[in-house]
Amino acid sequence: MFDGEQEALKQDALKQEPLEDAALGELPLPHLVIMTPSADLYGSDRALLAALAEFTTRFRVTLVSAADGPMLRAAERLGAGIVITPDWALRRSGLALGALPTTLRTVLKTCSILRRIDRDQGIDLLYVNTVANACLPLLSVTTAAPILVHAHEVPIDRPRLAGLLFWVANRVGTAIVANSRFTADEIEKLVPGAAARTSVVLNGIDVSCVSPGPGSSQSEDSEVSQRRGPSGSLQIVCVGRLHPRKGQMVLLEALALATQRGQNWTVHFWGDALEEHRQLEEELHGFVSRHDLGARTVFHGYSDDLVRQYQDMDVAVIPSVLPEAFSLVTAEAQMAGLPVVATGPGGPDEIVVEGATGYIVGFDDSVAIYQALSKLEAPEVRSAFGAAGRERMLARFTAERYSREL
Repeated sequence: MFDGEQEALKQDALKQEPLEDAALGELPLPHLVIMTPSADLYGSDRALLAALAEFTTRFRVTLVSAADGPMLRAAERLGAGIVITPDWALRRSGLALGALPTTLRTVLKTCSILRRIDRDQGIDLLYVNTVANACLPLLSVTTAAPILVHAHEVPIDRPRLAGLLFWVANRVGTAIVANSRFTADEIEKLVPGAAARTSVVLNGIDVSCVSPGPGSSQSEDSEVSQRRGPSGSLQIVCVGRLHPRKGQMVLLEALALATQRGQNWTVHFWGDALEEHRQLEEELHGFVSRHDLGARTVFHGYSDDLVRQYQDMDVAVIPSVLPEAFSLVTAEAQMAGLPVVATGPGGPDEIVVEGATGYIVGFDDSVAIYQALSKLEAPEVRSAFGAAGRERMLARFTAERYSREL
């Protein structure tokens, strides 16, 4: 435990006034409608899923999703209803001049679906999971229900768009939830005064989905076991969609530097690329080929199995080249018992304890990543960092704490 956190947690627990189960049984459950732009179990999808188990005991839950995917099957198993609509997720491609008529039709159709749900079933609370929602400006005229807007990201590389998004969120939302203090501070910079209606709720993790990585049991014929690279190499895992802002190329540059200096590392990438980023995927493979890193680099593709991603890994790297609003994978890696090297400033600063559970380095700096990973080559250092990180995650970043605060 760090910096008096245990005492703070005790005080938080004393403030909680859980509803009696008997009282809940006497009342009809209110209807919570959740808008989610994706369902493929990346970042905000997993954060939502971590809270759903508790939500479904307190609400009738309907997910209105802009896409089909594995998260919806998991949500159904937890008792949530599912409605799949046209794709209203806010993407750069949808804002192009030629695409605007299609985007507008999608928004109007989705709002019509929401109005029908409100008319037929009633909506007691509308929960908007991320601001990347093209419907956001019209939601307050679509339903009279309170609207909770959950900010999982701030596109600070596009300040005009970010300012517009959060101006709308502040006007439309009854309240805003930020996934980190960093996110809340960025919102306040964009929309002065928004802090009055913004609360910080750090994301949580379903502990059952993440087991400690180093030395965890694993079958000898598993894919990861067969593709571990040279014998005795440092096993480095990087989880996330292949995306320019996620910095996979920077990690490859650090790997190339280590290989040149005779260090024995293997990097495992878990994640796929959107169609618009296929060129980046080709560039990553090209770099591996040009620098003869094929035996030391594994592209596993997409998986929603966190145990499979982290088992028998030694260290996790989150090499983002722009600030992460929170970085769920940083927390997941720490929950799996791995030391972490992440970039900052940003959300990871609120997860990693510098020099105790991992290291925070600057953006787009392959040398700094190389140096941090070199410090973690010693097994005893990794073991101490990993144990401290997992202890902190169990104390502050569980799904139970997250869903209660949310």
